[in-house]
Amino acid sequence: MKKKYLISILTALFVLTACGQKDQPAESTSKVLRIAKDTAVKTLDNSLATDGMSFEVIENFTDGLVDYDSKGVIIPRVALSWEANDDGTKYTFKLREDAKWANGDPVTAHDFVYAWSRIVDPKTNAEYAVLFTDAGILNAEAINKGEKPVEELGVKAPDDFTLEVTLVAAVPYFMEFLTFPSFNPLNEKFVEAKGSDYAKNPDGLLSNGPFVLTEWVPGSSITFLKNADYVDAKDIKLDRIDYKILSDYQTSALEFDNGKLDIAKVSSDLVTRYKDNDAFTINKAGYVWYIAPNALKDDLKNANLRLAMAYAIDRDHIVNDIMGDGALAADYIVPVGLATGPDGKDFRETSDKFLTYNMDKANEHFAKAKEELGKSTLSFELLIEDSEESRTNAEAIQSDLNELDGLDIKITTVPKSERLERMKSDDYELGLTRWGPDYADPFTYLGTLFTSDSVYNYANYSNDAYDELIAKLGVGGSLSGEPEARWEAFKEAEGILLNEAGVIPVWQSSDALIINPKVKGVEMHVVGITTYRNVTIED
Repeated sequence: MKKKYLISILTALFVLTACGQKDQPAESTSKVLRIAKDTAVKTLDNSLATDGMSFEVIENFTDGLVDYDSKGVIIPRVALSWEANDDGTKYTFKLREDAKWANGDPVTAHDFVYAWSRIVDPKTNAEYAVLFTDAGILNAEAINKGEKPVEELGVKAPDDFTLEVTLVAAVPYFMEFLTFPSFNPLNEKFVEAKGSDYAKNPDGLLSNGPFVLTEWVPGSSITFLKNADYVDAKDIKLDRIDYKILSDYQTSALEFDNGKLDIAKVSSDLVTRYKDNDAFTINKAGYVWYIAPNALKDDLKNANLRLAMAYAIDRDHIVNDIMGDGALAADYIVPVGLATGPDGKDFRETSDKFLTYNMDKANEHFAKAKEELGKSTLSFELLIEDSEESRTNAEAIQSDLNELDGLDIKITTVPKSERLERMKSDDYELGLTRWGPDYADPFTYLGTLFTSDSVYNYANYSNDAYDELIAKLGVGGSLSGEPEARWEAFKEAEGILLNEAGVIPVWQSSDALIINPKVKGVEMHVVGITTYRNVTIED
């Protein structure tokens, strides 16, 4: 998830303040939620956003057709109702007529047509246009490739409050996509009037959600006020949300202890301090961290070398002795808690384990690799981002891999944006990266990331059998309408990928959090965006 947001040092010294929104309530300190985050927002344009922090902030000020409730059940937002035709290839949404933008305009079906057309338009250069292909929306892929005009996208507005979506084929999990901010509406008149300034500052944004972004100091802080014009404003109990961007967990914890924060993430070395505190909680997350070995580098094309590294990593040591925050040792790529199959069981319950720590196997594969490569020593750079979690765990990974006789791993630490750009441009050897789910189906990992033509396939993994199998599982594929066979095929695909260590999974994240016990109603999901719309703060 990535999009580099550039800003000059001088600009960052000034608070960006909204002046174009309709009048909002005066600032109140009675119900203010104060949140620390360790990652800055990359963009506030929901057509361009690809990272979790940006999506969380966008979720505060925009409403889509549907959303998840606290239990992960899909509920209406701008949509009043919906129905599919008999073969599941056409959805008709009736929209509520009382939803408004903060400038007073009604939220209409045309706003969804414009937003969806904008993101698939190749001129926008939106990485998440792939979601519209994965969702099966008619002509999305051809339009994004420049093969068809954007007007042929399978989304129409026969009237202001009716939206019709046509799919290439039935997609059983189609509604899951619509919870994601990439599918939220945009006010065409506003966006076009702002031009290149759209979403660059608070004045360049227009809310149809529960909050309005009023101040933004990039890399430092974000402020939201309750949206007085929101259609369900009566249900929003917060007056304000304040974000602070604090990369140092010790600083966040100190501010929490001093009553200056309500929510903060704590690092592994702080878990012991808080684990018996009423404020402490662990949120199971869907992010899987993995090492991408760049197969464009000659030595890393060797499967025995990749397998040697995969078996040499002691994942249990990392999650239990170093992290201690509820993270899971990942010998898999499809995470625990992502999706339930036709058998009613979580994908991981009935799937194989892969690449568990085994130094005998690691040494065996490494000996074969050295023989095949004709080398007695090998050295690689492990590229990581400058977060505390990445640095600490990378050191453990480095130590484990250097146990292999003749292997030398050196760590290079750069800002996250630079790591992503280097991996995207193949300027790396080994890269520690992660992926979070966009919808509740294994395809969001196995289909999106590792096919030969995927833009997110940083490892440049390529396997014809894998590609052919994934093609059967996608929209219109031969197994797309056979739930049981499709589920088993996902397990087979994961096996193809990991049995040759196309990538090397390491851990599945959990967030160790401290939350003010007076704060209730924070909604966090393995799939879906963290939301604060239902938060209440006890007196």
